[in-house]
Amino acid sequence: MPTPIIPAAPAPALSPAPETAAVPAAGPPTIVEPVPASGLHTVEPKENLYSVARRFKLRPADIIAWNELPANPSLQIGQVLRVAAPAVTDVPANTPAAPAGTPAATPASAAPTAATVRYTVQPGETLYAISRRYGVTIKQLMEWNGKPDFAVKPGEVLVVTPPAQ
Repeated sequence: MPTPIIPAAPAPALSPAPETAAVPAAGPPTIVEPVPASGLHTVEPKENLYSVARRFKLRPADIIAWNELPANPSLQIGQVLRVAAPAVTDVPANTPAAPAGTPAATPASAAPTAATVRYTVQPGETLYAISRRYGVTIKQLMEWNGKPDFAVKPGEVLVVTPPAQ
């Protein structure tokens, strides 16, 4: 006698997969905070140069320049960083001093020193690119920094006096 064929039980109905929006793999978005009134920030656990820069919507190069840090700094917990541009910065070290009793001569291309910025050259940058960024000429950058030619090196700190806006 042939074996009776028993119909198979119907497969359980599968519920459709819920549609999900693409979620970035990164953690929660970084919340931009205002720069403290003091212009200073104390490094907290698990912070590095880039997280501090993101926290205050700054460029890492600016934090490096304002704090005279090496090109690839390792921050320490409790280290105090300047996170705002200093109000007054240093005058280039190679500026000759005027003799006593003589008014100091100011080159015609020089602007007031209150707006002077110390800029750290990043890999791949040229003097031309830096001059465009700050709206000055290559000749001015060379004069302000005592440079004999157009060559710049990553990590080199340049004095820049942007024009008043």
